Amino acid sequence: MSRLRLVSAMGWGFDSWNEDDQLRMLAEFGIHQVQIFRNIEKSLRAADIRRKLDQRQMQAVSLHAYFGPGWDPSATDEAERRRVVEALGGEVDYARDLGGTLLVVHPGAGVI
Repeated sequence: MSRLRLVSAMGWGFDSWNEDDQLRMLAEFGIHQVQIFRNIEKSLRAADIRRKLDQRQMQAVSLHAYFGPGWDPSATDEAERRRVVEALGGEVDYARDLGGTLLVVHPGAGVI
């Protein structure tokens, strides 16, 4: 039986969270792989995030794509849906630049 990997989601670029503190705490618990989600209101370079991860021997395994209004790949309007899917291509590139192999997409834009 294969071993279960413990991976933690980790926010980046939020004023209420300190990335260095988060990374240190995760490492103390033996967690060295993270899923990154970013503050949509800040311009964050993948290279800067990856540099901090590398300094702590951490690895981003996935990126949560931006989600919410303007990022819904299930939009009923075809032109909007195509625009979002094209924009998600940029998120795929960002995930690769982080060193990740997965992009997590949240369709629905919060609509229940």
